[in-house]
Amino acid sequence: MDFQDNCPTTFNTDQHNNEGDTSGNACDPDDDNDTICDPGQSDPACTGSDNCVFVANTSQIDANFNGIGDACDTTDTDGDGFSDRIESRITTNAALDCGAHAWPPDFNSDNSVTGSDLNAIAATIGKLVPPAPVRKDIAPDLPDSAITGADLSAVAKVIGTSCS
Repeated sequence: MDFQDNCPTTFNTDQHNNEGDTSGNACDPDDDNDTICDPGQSDPACTGSDNCVFVANTSQIDANFNGIGDACDTTDTDGDGFSDRIESRITTNAALDCGAHAWPPDFNSDNSVTGSDLNAIAATIGKLVPPAPVRKDIAPDLPDSAITGADLSAVAKVIGTSCS
């Protein structure tokens, strides 16, 4: 068997390597290559302490201050039905349940989910993200980088919902 140990000086039988570089997770100070060090690690190539170890999130935004970066947080801080993880990915604000840059299915920002929002998804169904807008990839949680029936269904479930 031809096998290359990805952490020759650190015990790691699983050989996990999140980002596919030359170092396994057990000896890699930055498992997602976002230049933020994993907790308890230090290295000249990274700084700080990453609040989302396996998902790149250089902003380190944590809308609900629970210590988990929004990029990997399944909590729904604003109670709008979309996890902080989805909102981080699609660049809406996980702390706002309504308004500009909030509430994922309100694509025209009129504070109401209507047929026009459903049409916005339908017009891009079957497309990959990108080139389709990342904001439309709202389902499933974790988003799948494609506009699918799941995204259409997520909007359909909240048709008629409004906020102020």
